[in-house]
Amino acid sequence: MLIQCKECRGQVSDKALICPHCGIPVKGRITMDKRARYRLPNGFGSITKLKRNLRKPYLARVTNAKDDQGRCILKSLGYYKTYNEAYMALIEYGKNPYDLGKLPSVAEVYEAYKRDVFSLEGHSKGYTRAVERAFEQSSTLHAIAIRSIRPRHIKAVLDTIPSAHAKANLKNFWNRLLDYAVANELVERNYGRAFGLDPKTSKEVQKYKRTHLTFSEAEMRVLWKNTEDKAVKLILIQCYTGWRPAELCELKVSDINLQRGYMKGGNKTESGIGRVIPIHSAVRPLVEYLYKDAIKAGRDTLSDLSYQQYYYVFKKTMSHFGIDEGHRPHDPRKQFVTMALKAGADPMAVKLIAGHRISDVTEKSYTDRDLEWLRNDLEKIDASVYK
Repeated sequence: MLIQCKECRGQVSDKALICPHCGIPVKGRITMDKRARYRLPNGFGSITKLKRNLRKPYLARVTNAKDDQGRCILKSLGYYKTYNEAYMALIEYGKNPYDLGKLPSVAEVYEAYKRDVFSLEGHSKGYTRAVERAFEQSSTLHAIAIRSIRPRHIKAVLDTIPSAHAKANLKNFWNRLLDYAVANELVERNYGRAFGLDPKTSKEVQKYKRTHLTFSEAEMRVLWKNTEDKAVKLILIQCYTGWRPAELCELKVSDINLQRGYMKGGNKTESGIGRVIPIHSAVRPLVEYLYKDAIKAGRDTLSDLSYQQYYYVFKKTMSHFGIDEGHRPHDPRKQFVTMALKAGADPMAVKLIAGHRISDVTEKSYTDRDLEWLRNDLEKIDASVYK
């Protein structure tokens, strides 16, 4: 039975996969018999099996133009594992033809995305490193044309990554990169958003994102009894200053003023960058010790740990001292906010110290809290109850 092609209006068999006249699929979705070799329409392209022993031996080429003698000029579309994969690639090209001479690669699109979007969004150093790491993990795809990326390519990279959190970061990276490609008409569809993470990985990610825990009074006493441990020093400084773990690890020695008793840093949000935090009297000796240690070692940062190292050391410290191993490096930050508010500190002062966004117009635009004002609120936290 003959039917009419919706694209070119030509007559075509109802059993045909694609129109022999224009190459457009006759049906919305094609299900191919793996054993069959389907014939391509005249002038639609060619599939050649190379005799060399290759992982992808099938070369797909499209009819791009004709020479002066009327012969077809073929341009390579890519190499494929099977005949049918090459066949489907030709069909995809027939649906949405593009200039094969100007196909940007994944690496080229990534550089444009960084320049046009990512660099203008003001991300933290930690998130910036996560994006750069996701790009590095996708190195096998760097040279591939962005238009050729399909779910199978991204899934193949995901399968090489053991960490659920890193998998989520990589998936998010591809979602955003392909969003940029769609917005700039480099691809027709974002195939990164065509699938989700597998249930096991999703469960692990949700576990990682669970609510942070505060330390119990008994756990705080354990920490204060073991201040000779360098990791414990960092944890307690976090508890009484509210630094994010990455901010603490990147805190510059040059931004610590022991004479006036404050630290300056922050790297995540607009509200948190370059904020000034008074040094609580209880942890001042700990800060002084690490400060002198950094000067002696010739370090420019208070800590000698990266965030990744701090995460490992933090978990090891919890285990070593018999503290709940469910704690994570962000928990001391929650401990700070909880202790400060419980002690009666001004919520606005706590937000400023923690680097949280303040939406109150009076506080944001008409109040100037100086160092001593913040220090008075910070000192309301009584550390002696745990010593």
